[in-house]
Amino acid sequence: MRPFGELEKHDAMGVSFTFLEAMKIDIRERFLRIPEIVDRTGMSRTTIYDRINEGKFPE
Repeated sequence: MRPFGELEKHDAMGVSFTFLEAMKIDIRERFLRIPEIVDRTGMSRTTIYDRINEGKFPE
C-alpha cells in the first residue's frame, strides 16, 4: 500500500513514477519549440501560426 498522496502516474514513455516524484521536478520558464507545442496541443503547425497571427495563441 502506498502512503497517502503518493499516486502512480505514467510518463509519455509509459514509465511509472509517483505523484510525489513528479512534484520534485524543477519547473523553469523556457521557450517551447514548435514540435513540442504541436505534441502538447495536438494542433498542426499551420493552425498554431494562424492563431498566433490572429492573437488567439497562446490564450
